[in-house]
Amino acid sequence: MAVTEETSLLIDGAKDGDEEAVASLVEIYKDRLFRICLYFTKGEEEAEDLMQDVFLSIFRSLRSLKTNSYFETWMYKIVMNTHYQNIRRKNKRPIFYNEDVLLHQKSDEKTPDESHEGGVQRGYLMKTIDRLPAKQREAVLLMYVEGYRRADIARMLETNEETIKSRLRIARNKLRDWLNEPESPFQR
Repeated sequence: MAVTEETSLLIDGAKDGDEEAVASLVEIYKDRLFRICLYFTKGEEEAEDLMQDVFLSIFRSLRSLKTNSYFETWMYKIVMNTHYQNIRRKNKRPIFYNEDVLLHQKSDEKTPDESHEGGVQRGYLMKTIDRLPAKQREAVLLMYVEGYRRADIARMLETNEETIKSRLRIARNKLRDWLNEPESPFQR
């Protein structure tokens, strides 16, 4: 995702200590950052804690960002690093989705049965994605949930685009097989 010229100016201002620029950046990115944090936590409270840690890390190390156009990529890496640091501290397996949030996403005017079925399918899909190995799961979430391009994902995960392409292909094959299992809500 490209950083606008206006956002780039805010980043420069924040680097120089402009509190209004910092507040504007928080306002611009808080919803997206919160949504990403929700993917990695068990609930809204943990997501808010993670988001707070992430914003602190971002503004402490903002001066180390060399190219403003990579701000979103850099910010996502901070989310990942902070999340993994918290896991190491707690010494537990990472969670990569929040089922409650997914089940209650707004749906387009559907009957209660259709809404429930869509929620069940979304929840099952995210649980299925969580079965993937971490590197494949990260690539899938970034590509298909967050909408990043392969080149951006490669930069975020510090690898090359071909590796991301391979991870996505392998993950899609695994997901297709798992979603075609008889107990899948996609098979009803």
